[in-house]
Amino acid sequence: MAWGRLGDVIKLLGKGRAAAWALGSMTLAAMAPAIAADYPATQGWGPRQMRDWYELTQGSRLIPMDWLRALKTVTGAAFLSRETLEGYGYLYFPGSSGPLPVGFVKDMDADGASHLGFNCSACHTSKLKGNGTEVFVHGGSTMADFQACTTDLIEAVELAQSDDVEFSGFAGMVLGISADDEARERLRAEMRTWAHMAGRAQDHQ
Repeated sequence: MAWGRLGDVIKLLGKGRAAAWALGSMTLAAMAPAIAADYPATQGWGPRQMRDWYELTQGSRLIPMDWLRALKTVTGAAFLSRETLEGYGYLYFPGSSGPLPVGFVKDMDADGASHLGFNCSACHTSKLKGNGTEVFVHGGSTMADFQACTTDLIEAVELAQSDDVEFSGFAGMVLGISADDEARERLRAEMRTWAHMAGRAQDHQ
């Protein structure tokens, strides 16, 4: 990980706090170029600092991405959707078309499998509104409900593995329709283990 560059970003957090107190002087500046998104340029942060702050993975492999793509909420909505994740208070930058909100990053394991994780920006980015203007505060405190999001995610995994109809559709998306019974049962066991471990971790938060 580029710790030197990440250190530059961390030093700038103080500017984010100061900006939150100076709302009257904050305006949206030009959009800064970046790899995955155009980040609102405020607080004196340059494109490199914003790209590192918002895109660097920190190794928090919460759940396999192929699971997340296949999961549904208990109401039947796709879990990995803007509508679902905005419902928890997570933010999307203007012009963002992907399903992942601010601070949700992909992390690859040693086998090349993609996992979803969070970095610091998921919990430390704010959006302020006033007089028809929106201002993103890099390093500010989020209003998102992390606890509700992770609780619902655990419930979605538990539902997908415990209900035969739900599991059939889930396994078809994750493994493919030609997967044999052994592979499907292995997936089901992995889901049980994940839900158990995630539940224990949440109980100790």
